[in-house]
Amino acid sequence: MVVSAFQRFVRAALMATFCAECDDMWWLSLKPAGLWYAVGAALDAMGPSNETSSAVIEWWRTSLASVHDMDSPSWKGPEVSICPVDLEDGAALSCRGVDIGHRSRFANAIAQPSRPGLRACWSALQYKVTATDLKADCQGSDQVLVMLPHADLIGHISNGIHWFLPLVWSIHAEYGGPSKVTIAIIDSHWLEIHGVEVFDGINFEHRANPRFFLPLLSLLSDRPVVHLSDLSTSPGCPTVCHKKAVWGFRQVSAHRERQSLSAGPVPGTAVYRAAIYQQSMQLWIQSSTKLQETLAKNRMVPGPNVRIVPVHPLSSKKSAGTRIVKVAIRQRIKTRRIANIEDIVNDMAAQIRAHEVYGAMAIVGEQGAVSSAEMSSLEQIALARQLDIMVSPVG
Repeated sequence: MVVSAFQRFVRAALMATFCAECDDMWWLSLKPAGLWYAVGAALDAMGPSNETSSAVIEWWRTSLASVHDMDSPSWKGPEVSICPVDLEDGAALSCRGVDIGHRSRFANAIAQPSRPGLRACWSALQYKVTATDLKADCQGSDQVLVMLPHADLIGHISNGIHWFLPLVWSIHAEYGGPSKVTIAIIDSHWLEIHGVEVFDGINFEHRANPRFFLPLLSLLSDRPVVHLSDLSTSPGCPTVCHKKAVWGFRQVSAHRERQSLSAGPVPGTAVYRAAIYQQSMQLWIQSSTKLQETLAKNRMVPGPNVRIVPVHPLSSKKSAGTRIVKVAIRQRIKTRRIANIEDIVNDMAAQIRAHEVYGAMAIVGEQGAVSSAEMSSLEQIALARQLDIMVSPVG
């Protein structure tokens, strides 16, 4: 019976810990920390019946010692909202940080209980915001200020697309397109609640470390990208103010949004509609002349850190197909390096020849990570979209 009670306490405590979308009212008579007290008490009641339970009790006593610290931060309730946060009364950026219109629903929601700021969409980092009466001459009523927390801007491609492509989609499908938005990176005025917050400057993008996505943001707006850190250090404390503002980007499940069913033209049938990532690229291509020009150019050409291996069909007959099968192999230098890359190149070339078609194989990254000087982010996108097959040790 004690074990059953312990299991119930653990489940309740975990639900309290991970509850990020609950109402702002906490219905239980004890705070979440009290549930952890109960967990510890239940473990003590179980007693050291065996070696395993003794180790578990010791682990709980050690790892949850901070729970018994009465000076721990008080419970303020769960998060008010997840990204994106619609700040319909506008926002202003300046050397003072982020000001939001005090009439917005979010400003009213955080007033009771008082919260210090806005949390990043993925990271736990919080940024200081002040609810205030914005000036009546706030510029650009038709412009939307899109604020991106810098702690969310991860630069790794396989993870970064989950913030970048939903942003592309929202700019085009919800905010009116590049001519209607101003993008701002919130890279200062975060709250050091615990005093140990350190920004990961290697894996996340910032001005000193522009990786794959940061250079692309300038193509999503007709106006220059704003950095809060610039405004914070500029003389005269310049202000960027818009009557409409949005904090963060849409939260899109990478798996759920790849394909989704919708009703077909014939009753009782269903078709796969384009996933949001595909829609994002389609909308972006339509709005960006530079992207169109980059995609139109043949990217299967040799260059710095790119080796091209042509493949010719076995047959010399003129009837051999003119279709060119394009393949790219991504090589790495340090970890997950393909040791037998030449064997793979030869094997794939043999398979292409066996189908009596022409082929071209691009081996990318043999000299190390591809730099922006060797191939820009746009050029990498263009190369990927022109391929039939991509082979990589990272999926």
